[in-house]
Amino acid sequence: MPATFFVIGKNGQAYPDLLRRIVNEGHELGNHTFTHPNLGEIPGRITDLELNATQRLIESVTGRSTVLFRPPYFGDAEADKPEEVEPAIRAEKLNYIVVGLRIDPGDWEPYVTADHVVQKTIDRPWTQILRLGARLYCCTTQAVTGSDHRRLASDNS
Repeated sequence: MPATFFVIGKNGQAYPDLLRRIVNEGHELGNHTFTHPNLGEIPGRITDLELNATQRLIESVTGRSTVLFRPPYFGDAEADKPEEVEPAIRAEKLNYIVVGLRIDPGDWEPYVTADHVVQKTIDRPWTQILRLGARLYCCTTQAVTGSDHRRLASDNS
């Protein structure tokens, strides 16, 4: 099952072989900023820099670009203040598609194992939707490096 991995640029810089592996295995990469700041607390020009730096990294390592962006720190979950909405508007002006956090496998939680991420995903009621062709969105390498992501496509194996 193809997945989309949202890359924090500094982590992608540290592990370029993993970025190449993700793309070579048929998965997508998305932008999750370079240093993972709370975008509602930094100037807009820094938001632009965070997105641009990660985009350039992805392009230089994989030869591909991305149009997908997921804001850090639940920046997409029920944003209702101008400082929470502004980063999404800036990203859209840079031609990004802002991806929400509604399908969250919990791969960002401390001490989570890859098997836990897979099982948590399988146990969700929307797993059937994923099996019908939707994508699973992950933001850490743990979801790919420690377990067989193909388990997500099987019936509760």
